[in-house]
Amino acid sequence: MLLSIAIVTGGQYLLQGVSEEKESRILESLICTVSPSDLMVGKLVGLGGAGLTLVGAWLLMGSALAANAAVFMQFHPSILLLAFGLPFFLIGYLCYASLMCGIGAIASNLREAQQIALTFTMLNFVPMWAFWAIVAQPNAGTAVGLSMFPLTAPTAMMMRLAATNGGVPLWQVATSLAILATTAALAVFASSRIFRIGMLLYGKTPNLPEILRWVRQG
Repeated sequence: MLLSIAIVTGGQYLLQGVSEEKESRILESLICTVSPSDLMVGKLVGLGGAGLTLVGAWLLMGSALAANAAVFMQFHPSILLLAFGLPFFLIGYLCYASLMCGIGAIASNLREAQQIALTFTMLNFVPMWAFWAIVAQPNAGTAVGLSMFPLTAPTAMMMRLAATNGGVPLWQVATSLAILATTAALAVFASSRIFRIGMLLYGKTPNLPEILRWVRQG
């Protein structure tokens, strides 16, 4: 749950920042001094970093408060869970944040951007709805499928690793991480092209064929 909240919170900072700057025409001034790609990367690092710093503080406080409860329940997380937690979180954040940058660039205002982003946000929490199915049968088809789908992979794989205490086959963990990393790279590539055109488009939200054309033509 903390992993999902952290990924969504970091991405929402980007969505809000890009949408508000586009609506106030600040992006038009910024584009005079930097390229669209550099601007998008800067936002991923800057606004995303601000959001992740806040989330990091929450995680540290939550961990400190939960430490005594974990000792009481004799919960001992596996080394595999701890080792893969960070890469799944960082790559999952990169994938989600890139999508939020693209959505913020094509939407006319913040409210519209939030409506479009709602679908991706809900997908991130799907493993929470399937919590008992994943925990009860962490190696069943539902759990494996959710851990391989890139938008649900970070949360679902962490749940599987915790439920089995590291008993998930390593090839499945590696495959899930590879799929997520590939998706994140494609999301960065596509969003950078969408961002380049969409941030100067006002008054009209493009449809899906137009967005795909932007991605193909750059």
